[in-house]
Formats: sequence, C-alpha cells, structure tokens
Amino acid sequence: MSRRAALRYRAAGPLFMALVLSAAPALRVVSLLGLDLGAQPAFADGGSGGGGGGGGEGGGSGGGGEGGGSGSGGSGSDGGGDGGGEGGDGGDGSDDGAGADKGSDHAGRAVAHELVAVGPTDGLRTTLAQLGMRVIEETPFAALDLTAVRIGLPPQMSLATGEALLKARLPALQIDVNALYAPMASLTLPAPGDSAQAIGWPSPASGCGSGLRLGMIDTGVDAQAPGFGGHRIRQQSFIDAGEDPAPRDHGTAIASILVGGAPGLSPDAGTLGSASAPASQPEGLMPQAELYVASIFALDGKGEARATAVGFARALDWMVGAGIQAINVSLAGDENLLIDLAVARAAERGAVLVAAAGNGGPGAPPAFPAALEGVIAVTAVDVDGRLFEQANRGDYVDVAAPGVRVIAPAAGPETGTSFAAPFVTAWVAAKIAEGGPANAATMHRAIAATARDLGPAGRDPDFGWGLLQSDGNCGRR
Repeated sequence: MSRRAALRYRAAGPLFMALVLSAAPALRVVSLLGLDLGAQPAFADGGSGGGGGGGGEGGGSGGGGEGGGSGSGGSGSDGGGDGGGEGGDGGDGSDDGAGADKGSDHAGRAVAHELVAVGPTDGLRTTLAQLGMRVIEETPFAALDLTAVRIGLPPQMSLATGEALLKARLPALQIDVNALYAPMASLTLPAPGDSAQAIGWPSPASGCGSGLRLGMIDTGVDAQAPGFGGHRIRQQSFIDAGEDPAPRDHGTAIASILVGGAPGLSPDAGTLGSASAPASQPEGLMPQAELYVASIFALDGKGEARATAVGFARALDWMVGAGIQAINVSLAGDENLLIDLAVARAAERGAVLVAAAGNGGPGAPPAFPAALEGVIAVTAVDVDGRLFEQANRGDYVDVAAPGVRVIAPAAGPETGTSFAAPFVTAWVAAKIAEGGPANAATMHRAIAATARDLGPAGRDPDFGWGLLQSDGNCGRR
C-alpha cells in the first residue's frame, strides 16, 4: 500500500484529538482523548480532564462534546467487543470499553478483547477455536472487495498476546485492533459568510451543486433543523444493532456548511435549530447537492460517542457502492490496518476523501485518516490567512481552508480543522463535475497549481500548498 514514508510509524501517545478550539474568553484546546488511556477513561469529568459542561483541556462530554448517529437502523451484526478497556500486559483497562494495550504498539484506544483480521481466512476458525478465540462477525465490504473478521479474545488475553499468537499460526493474515474514534467536540454553527468569499466561492451560492452528490462520515444529521428545508439528505446508520446513536450536533453543523443554511450566519444568528435562529438561513456551499450521511457514532455505557474502524469501513463501503466520489471525514485517530486498506480500495474506485488535519498543535503526531496517501488533509486558517495555532503540522498537510472563528452559542467563537474540511470537499466535488480523473493525485496537482501560497515558497508543513482557491465553479448547471 502506498504511504508517505514520513508517516511509517505509530505514535507513542494518544492521537485522538477533538478538532475544535474554544476562544472565549481565553483560547483553549478541547481534547477528547488526550489522556493516559491505560490509567483512566477518556471524557473524565472536571479538572484538567475536561468537565461535562465544556471543561478544561481533555474535553467535556456534556456541553463541550457531541457525537453522532442518525438512528436509521443498525448494521445487523450479531455481537461485538463490549465492556472494559484492554489494559494489555501489565496494565489495567478502564471500564468504558476502551484502553491502551500496554504490551503492544497499540497506544491508542481500541475495542477491548477484539482484533480485526483481513486476508486469507483458510483455517482461521479452526485456529481460533484452538486458541480459545471466536469469530464475532465476518463483514464483507462488497464495493471495496474486502472482508474483515472481528475476532473475540478470551477475557484474560491482551491484544498484544492475541495478535502475536495469530500471526505465528497464520502469517498471511493481516491483523490489527478494532480502533476506536471520537467525533470532533463542538456544538457550533458553521463559519461566517466571509469564509466562503476568502476562497473565491460564488456568493450567493444559489444553484451550486446541482445534480451533484456529496458524502460525509460523521455523526448523524438533524434534517429537520433550520436551513435544511427542501434539501436532499440520505442517512444510513453503521452502528451495531442494539447500540444507541449519539447526538447529531456535529454532523448537523458540517452538513449545513456543505448543503444547508451555513456560511453567512452573523455572530448573533443564534444556535442551529434554536428558537433564536433566523427564519431564513443563508445557503451552504452547495445547496443544490444531494448529501449522503454515514452515521458511525454510538453511545457507550457512559454516554460517550465513539466509532470503530469496522464501522468506518462499513460507511466507506456504502459510499463507494453508491458512487459517491467526494467524501468529507470528520474524525481523527490512530493509524489502523482496516482503515488503511478501506481508504486505499476506495481511492482505487474513484473516491476522494477529505479529512481534517488535526488540532494537536505543532508537535503532534500525524492524525489519521488525514495522514494517509489518497486523502486530502486540510488545515484551518482565518479569513486573513493566519494559521490556526493549534493545528497539526507535518508533511501530510495538503491545503488550508477557512476554519477559524466558527460561531458557537454562549461560548464565543470556536475553531476547528473539521470545519475547514467541508470547503475542500465542495471544491473537490466541483472539480469532479468538470470531468477528468477523480482521484486524490489529480486533486493534489490542482491544489498545488492554484492555491494561494501563505508560508514559505512552495509546500510547507504549516499550510501545505496554501489557501484553497476556487475558480468560481461550484457545480452550477
């Protein structure tokens, strides 16, 4: 699999960052999962772990956090990795369903006592029975020409031990954990109207996106929220049967930037869906496009939103099968085998993924899937081209887009690279509509040729190729 050489490592610390900055009254980065996961659960209440009401660094699960899920049915799986965190050899897991596996290089969060295998499965069930393991679920991804097998481990077996045993017995099998991902923590409105103008996007956007289809993998979307009247939104849930879908705030905000009543809201416009919101919402970037929403976030036993690598692959398979070519991804986490393979297969089939680059700051390791080859990684700048100071830096950053000073009720302006990504997704969809190859390499070349350089001459780790620039094409017909 083609992958940037600079990214061929796994980070020693947690990678799961909420892609949001709160700036009122003082700037602070809200991190959902930046904790020692082997010692304590994420979303801790209060203190430096982040309070339920939007507390300090570490992220809050209440007013400061949000999740997803459209509530449109389960995936039909017949089991799952449930229960406590995987502490690994010499480490105790937390009881919230995830933890660090200290005996391996899986420093990020993962479903406890569960591995995911891809590859030749000859003899797999026999080997599993001999090792005291079991098949939880075998999931074919028809559009991606890929099959994943979720493997349940005995309660006393660590992820590292299980992986080593299987690799020794079945060396051709590709194995990884079923990684857990968190949504971006924000309850916000999309960016002010001058954000679209900063990249040369047509204003008004009436007629933009006509006949086009966009995709987003996120939380669910409240299609009844103000600004979505008459918009075509198709939602599908990819959480396991019996799980509760998480709230839809984040997905609703991202969707509104893409197709709803998003850019153009003034600071006193109110909360999306609130009584104070104006009766007539300004339009999003592509108000005439059809939006496919894959909801992958469910609530765990503590009411926290999380998605799995398997759920992400299910969602991507649905998108590719439906022929969606421009796909917005609003999650970040550790590198994972299944997601690597799914993204590569999707790219081979003409899908272009756009993902937020991350909000870990200058020294943060790469965030995935943004850091994968075949994905366009987006950082955030304000309307004057100044970099969001807590954005990730690195050779994987491709382009900058407006993502600073997103309007949030009762919390002042907020910022996150997740809010910059939809601008690039809409641009990609417009480019695909012009004809020609639909792949990330083509889009990268177009970005390099047209972006407005913001840093040192040429591509740099802060801004990538620079600020995205539209040629005025927005998919109007």
